[in-house]
This record gives sequence, structure tokens and C-alpha cells, in this order.
Amino acid sequence: METIIIGGVLVAVVIAIAIRIRQYRLEVEQEQQEVMEAVVRLSQEYSEGYSLTDVDEILKNAAVKCLNRECPHGLAERLSQYTTHDERKDSVEKLVYQLADSMGVELEGVDISDDMPDNVLGLYHEQGYLCINAVVMEADPERVLMTITHELRHGVQYQACLKNRDIWGFSTQTKAIWYYNITHYIDEPFEIYENQPVEYDANYFANEVIQSYNSRRR
Repeated sequence: METIIIGGVLVAVVIAIAIRIRQYRLEVEQEQQEVMEAVVRLSQEYSEGYSLTDVDEILKNAAVKCLNRECPHGLAERLSQYTTHDERKDSVEKLVYQLADSMGVELEGVDISDDMPDNVLGLYHEQGYLCINAVVMEADPERVLMTITHELRHGVQYQACLKNRDIWGFSTQTKAIWYYNITHYIDEPFEIYENQPVEYDANYFANEVIQSYNSRRR
């Protein structure tokens, strides 16, 4: 009889734990859905009213000036001066630091990596590390310029609103939007990922920089 009672208690405990786990999962899923819906609403409002401010224009012009100085005829031409893969990696690493300096972004390190997934062009880590896909660097140098600028813009976002280092002078509203998005970042689905404020801003800014750079070097 005692064995039966103990077995019954164990079954009851297991059932109670299973019910709690299910409740927890439902709560997490609901919270994730609410966050996603909030990011979608914020993204729509952000993109509808988006335009480069005077602060952005200054930052864009500084980046373009650096690219014109360091790559007057394009990154492909700059890399063609070197015969080895490692030399080209070193050249791009140097360029990343130069562009970061022109944009006021502090970097802890740069990695031109041969081991990144094919679908990842670059990454900016909030601790200040920037990675660039070395395979893409070799295959499509001009695309890498866009990636570098995009990732450095993420550096601006992080340092302006999470590191309390807004040397640029962004508005409180802009920093608040970036802060919320960074702390509620969406990785998938792709459509939501691409249109969330920090990605929309980084893409828009990088496009503006590269278009201006290309127009000046023709």
C-alpha cells in the first residue's frame, strides 16, 4: 500500500511539473508574440518618418571622405595591389579601422574571417568587435564596403544608446527607439528582421554612403 501511495504522489508531482512547464511555455510564447507585434508597429512608424538628420549627414560625409581617400578607385582596385589572401585581409582590416575612426566608432577588434557562414556578410558585436566574411571579400569587394559601413552603423547605434557614448548628438527619441529594438531584437522571420529600426537604419545609412561614394569616384 505504501508503495502505491508513493507512486501516486510521484505521478501527481510529475503531472504538476508538466502542467507548469506547459504554462511557462505558453507564457513565453505569448510574451514573444507581444514583443514581435510591438517591434512591427515600431518599425512601421520608424520607416514612415525616417530621413537622414543633420547629424547623419555629417557622419555620412565623414565616411564618404574616408572611402574616397583610402579607396579612390574602389575596394577591388585597392585589393588588386596584393598577391595573397592574407595581404588582402590585412588591407581590409586596416580599412575597417580607418572607417571606424572617421565615424567615431570605438572598436575592440576586427576579424576578417574565413569561417563565417556563406549567408552572413558581417557582424558587429556589442562589445565592440566587428567581423567580415573573407570569402565575400574576395568574391565581391564592393559589396563588402556596404557591409562594413552597415556594421559600423550598428556600432554607432550600440555606443550611442547602450554605452552612453553619444558623441554624435542623436535625438533622445532616436536613441530610445534604438534601445528598445536592440533589447528586443528580432532574428526571424526575415521580413521583420530586415525592417526593424536598427536594421532599416543601418541599411539606409550604408546605402546613402555607398551611393554618394560611387557618385564622387566616377
